[in-house]
Amino acid sequence: MTPTPPKTGEAPAPVKAAILADISQITGQPVDRLQLQQAEPHTWPDGCLGLAAPDQFCTQALVPGWRVTVTDGTRSWVYRTNADGSQLKPEP
Repeated sequence: MTPTPPKTGEAPAPVKAAILADISQITGQPVDRLQLQQAEPHTWPDGCLGLAAPDQFCTQALVPGWRVTVTDGTRSWVYRTNADGSQLKPEP
């Protein structure tokens, strides 16, 4: 059975919270200054969410999740996550 991505364009609260916390930790900005701009359901081609580092081992299973864009009004960040936000990676 092939996993299917979530059907709504609204990322679940745990996904939002994980991404906002990660950006806040990296930038030092408070979470309340960050805003979700876009959330798209997506099925990633592997366990590395399609962003494997050189020589990194990734499970070869489809992973349902999200591609989320966040802004602070000046800068934007794009993240890939699995369905529940327990795994996330910023796009380069």
